[in-house]
Amino acid sequence: MLRQLGEPPEPPQSPDGIENIHMALRQYVGIDKTLILTPSLPMPSLADLPRELHCILHESYMEQLSDRFGKASHEGKYNIAIESGATLLALYLLVYPKNYPQIGISSPLATKLHKLTK
Repeated sequence: MLRQLGEPPEPPQSPDGIENIHMALRQYVGIDKTLILTPSLPMPSLADLPRELHCILHESYMEQLSDRFGKASHEGKYNIAIESGATLLALYLLVYPKNYPQIGISSPLATKLHKLTK
């Protein structure tokens, strides 16, 4: 599937551009930044990924997003941690199979997000 989408462009570098991509990804996948964990998670289609979101498939995007989530959660910047964690979960739901350990309801990311929203 990834080969059919072609070489992904680099993600935007501006803060506004990055925030727009984060919001668009969460909206496409169906994960809101105020995450409510339910027994079933969305199952988005990579095949239908809008062209403006192809940059999320660039190898730098997941790394930068994961770093942002980790840094914010450790520094007590919980609003940023919740937003970036929900976006990271949306990315995982999109690119990994549903039985991948990082995205299940009891995954480390879901557990951390749940604690942050309390």
